[in-house]
Amino acid sequence: MAGQRSEHMQSAWQAVLAMHALSMRGRQVRPPCRRAPALPVGSIRPAAVPAVCDVPSACRQVFMVMLVIFCTNAINILAGVNGLEAGQTFIIACAVTCHNLLALAGPAAGRPGAIDGHLFSLYLMLPLATTTLGLLVFNWYPSQVLHAPAGALACRRTCARLPCSASVVKMCSCACVKTAVRVQVCRDGGCSGGAQVFVGDTFTYFAGMTFAVAGILGHFSETLLLFFIPQLLNFVYSLPQLTKIVPCPRHRLPRFDPSSGLLHATPNWNLVNLTLHLLGPCSEEALCMRLLGFQAVCCTSAFGIRQAATGWYK
Repeated sequence: MAGQRSEHMQSAWQAVLAMHALSMRGRQVRPPCRRAPALPVGSIRPAAVPAVCDVPSACRQVFMVMLVIFCTNAINILAGVNGLEAGQTFIIACAVTCHNLLALAGPAAGRPGAIDGHLFSLYLMLPLATTTLGLLVFNWYPSQVLHAPAGALACRRTCARLPCSASVVKMCSCACVKTAVRVQVCRDGGCSGGAQVFVGDTFTYFAGMTFAVAGILGHFSETLLLFFIPQLLNFVYSLPQLTKIVPCPRHRLPRFDPSSGLLHATPNWNLVNLTLHLLGPCSEEALCMRLLGFQAVCCTSAFGIRQAATGWYK
């Protein structure tokens, strides 16, 4: 536990330092404020013209630090189903790519600084989307590659197949990237999925950090948050458990029923279990498709929200 906490603290400090460096770069490229011209003494002063300026530097630095920490962990805490982590990363990367292309063909066409920002974002999003699509092919149900929370599900099923008495608890340990998953299950436990390779949290942290860097250096951090609407809802809904107001287990996974092959909701506060609560038990593949469908709808709606906000906000 001490080693895990140390790794988390190290990752948090790295995120903070990285965002501080990005904020210094953002300060250099921030356009100057436009102020009303000075009037001769004795002349009649016209109506005040509001200054057009970015958010104050200190507030923006705090916002960017919060953004990068949120993006780094947002995909990681919305997990536990085959294909969910890679799927949401692929959809968001495609949405950011479309936003960059639309900006390059429209508002950013006559502004060299904006063109550079969106091109830089494209240079990050295109390889991220294509490589994640390759991962998604193997990570889709039934998965050959699993992330750490979903790996716990596969461990449960493996251990559930082993004979055990009522007083014996089987323990399964699987080596993951930077994270060891240890799951205790009894004979009546179990889960769906069967993995050959287990992937830890490295992918989710890397994907989230890539989105944060693309959004900040591309100067569309607010639009990026619109693409993260499901992750924002999951974070807000999970706050009681994340803040320990409600007991929080290590893996907030749904329960697998071996007799029916369906996933059932557990009393954990996240979007995965909320979907099962609202729509009822379903297979793991159906659950993943529902969540990714919601992600796609939110990303599509983000373009409409961004278009509606154009003119009165940036």
